[in-house]
Amino acid sequence: MPILTSAQMRASEEAAFARGVQVEALMDKAGAGVARAVTKFFPKPGTCIVFAGKGHNAGDALVAAEQLRRLRWKIEVRLAFKQEDCSQLLRRKLENLRRRPPEILGATASVSATTDLGVTLVELWTEAGDELATAQEEITADAYLGGAPPLIILDGLLGVGAKPPLREPIRAACRSINHLRTSQGVYVFAVDLPTGLDSDSGKTDRDCVI
Repeated sequence: MPILTSAQMRASEEAAFARGVQVEALMDKAGAGVARAVTKFFPKPGTCIVFAGKGHNAGDALVAAEQLRRLRWKIEVRLAFKQEDCSQLLRRKLENLRRRPPEILGATASVSATTDLGVTLVELWTEAGDELATAQEEITADAYLGGAPPLIILDGLLGVGAKPPLREPIRAACRSINHLRTSQGVYVFAVDLPTGLDSDSGKTDRDCVI
């Protein structure tokens, strides 16, 4: 597998767009790949928490979440920004995830209708990032203690090309992810790469997702 710089990755995407490939088609393909990676490690369904930014990286994560939802995973989406600040495509993917009845693979119509697979949306954006991080940590410790395994996080905050240092509210969201990992043993899957990591230099922010 070739190793690409962020500039080479962008050039590859632009070449695909020039050939007529649609942004949403690439997003759907990327998200499906993330979902396959999750189910490879965790074939049995559990709970998936999506930490979403406002761009295409978050869209990839939401597509993955929709795929997992069809496999009976419970989904929680934590938006780092106001919905109106997110890209139009991301908002559409979020709407699809929240409003579309789950097409549960291998389920009869009656099972699909009675299974509780609702999607929880938590908006993380705030002016006080540090206060948010503290509040989220407290909520998480109570909400997921003793929850049904597995419990995973999809890091869809920032994609390739983003460089440190992190800014709020992304920094607070990263702190929440890291707290969940260390305190609850949550497994983290980064879409593209961990938020806070420079894909070219390898430099990391102090709150980089790990």
